[in-house]
Amino acid sequence: MSIFLLLGFLCYGFAIIDFAGIFFGYDLTGTPFSPIAAIFLGSMLIKMGGGEEEGEEESPGLDSEGSAKGEYDLATAEDYSEAIRLEPDDAVHWHNRGLVYLTKGEWDQAINDYSEAIRLELVDYFVWHNRGIAYSMNGNYAQAIKDYSEAIKLESDNAESWRYRGEAYKELGDEVKAKADFLKAEELEAKAKSKP
Repeated sequence: MSIFLLLGFLCYGFAIIDFAGIFFGYDLTGTPFSPIAAIFLGSMLIKMGGGEEEGEEESPGLDSEGSAKGEYDLATAEDYSEAIRLEPDDAVHWHNRGLVYLTKGEWDQAINDYSEAIRLELVDYFVWHNRGIAYSMNGNYAQAIKDYSEAIKLESDNAESWRYRGEAYKELGDEVKAKADFLKAEELEAKAKSKP
């Protein structure tokens, strides 16, 4: 096994652990978007470790827009597309495909799929939080704030949504609200760390 493959799988492992930390209210890195960055980096390293096909001119593991690519991601998106074709009213399929698009950096597709999951009345913290991430990455901070606020209504003790909403406020120049959200995130992290 090459060092690139090993490092790539370690990045995937870190992303899973960091996503789990977010779920349970622990901030493992203190850096917004770190699980997504770890997935991108892992994809690039795995692609580098597996070698490029002859004749390819793109950077290893990246498409022309700088997003992670790979057969696994494409197969997963195709699988969820097939599931959606068979069960178009199943909001979970839309949510899951939205997550694939989010990890690939395809913000508009992620927003569309999360919006459809919401329209189908999937009441889930991650739908709102992840659509907020996609809106933030797309530069639509006002809509991201609305989505992070909905996520906070569902899980008010999750520090990540507070921090991400603070980042969105900061991008819009609202330092007062940004600071309040950052302080709340720190408070929740300290509380989570003090639990046995």
